[in-house]
Amino acid sequence: MRVGRHEVPITNADRTVFPARGLTKGDLVGYYVGVAEQALPHLRRRPFHMVRYRNGVDGDFFHQKRVPANHPAYVDDVFVQFPSGHSTVFAIVDNAAALAWVANLGCIELHTWASRVPELEKPDYLLIDLDPTTDGQWPFVRDIALVVRDVMDELGLRSYPKTSGATGLHILAPIKPELPFPEVRRFAKALAVEVERRVGDQAIATTTWRVADRVGVFVDFGQNARD
Repeated sequence: MRVGRHEVPITNADRTVFPARGLTKGDLVGYYVGVAEQALPHLRRRPFHMVRYRNGVDGDFFHQKRVPANHPAYVDDVFVQFPSGHSTVFAIVDNAAALAWVANLGCIELHTWASRVPELEKPDYLLIDLDPTTDGQWPFVRDIALVVRDVMDELGLRSYPKTSGATGLHILAPIKPELPFPEVRRFAKALAVEVERRVGDQAIATTTWRVADRVGVFVDFGQNARD
């Protein structure tokens, strides 16, 4: 497939990715190329964490942090050292050809860090994840999202909802990349606790960390930690 100035190899383009709709890998790649102008501002300069579905959305998937060593030149990369001492090299998706390339690898979802090169230790958005504990809690999710919005409004944070791809909702707030991940996480925790307090019923909204102890929708602040 020709994408801009680059020729991107597409393998098994006829393989079914979304069985319910009859959509193929070729359709997926074409879709991402079509929305690249809108998607790339959110992806640029961020380490890209690959979640690969080799047999479609209903099949098994696996996580892959390290970009394949033989990746094409139009896919940039960045070396990352983890606190544990381990390290890896992430892909950077900065252009439409790179987006098509990761889609061809089976990346249906686009997972990136909350920070950008070169300020990898300082996120540029805060995230609250509203995660249902049981089925049938979507009405709670919607109501809690409005409380999150109210709290963020009072703090001068513009908030944007995003479906999480599963059963919940992400609320994102852009921030200046000035604070390190641990401080942003502490702030997000305080925000989540305030949301829990305002809802006033842990059967509806909870920050309880232990899964077995949860009943209501989990107001999750944990995704503000460094990968």
